[in-house]
Amino acid sequence: MTLALATGAKQRGAQIFLDTNVEKINLKNGRVHEVVTDKGTIETEVIVDAAGQWGSEIGKLVRAQPALVPMAHLYIITNRSRAWNTTFQPCATRTCMVYLARGGRSAWSPW
Repeated sequence: MTLALATGAKQRGAQIFLDTNVEKINLKNGRVHEVVTDKGTIETEVIVDAAGQWGSEIGKLVRAQPALVPMAHLYIITNRSRAWNTTFQPCATRTCMVYLARGGRSAWSPW
């Protein structure tokens, strides 16, 4: 999915800078004007924060809170059990931040 989005963006004129550290984002009249990186300054009106788990650090440079927070997902693979042959509906709990779903024929996985 990420590669498809990057490919589409590049086809529409976006430039993607890999292995580049953002040091500062300069604003002009409350809007992005340029991005200062360890490899030079880039003039732009639009930036996409694709810094993954460091996205909030980029957001802090312009006093913005990212809309999404990246998370690590864990999967628990188990042996098949007759107890799981019954109908199972995915379930979730907000207090524990855990959700379970049946995956394949014999695995439960936090989705």
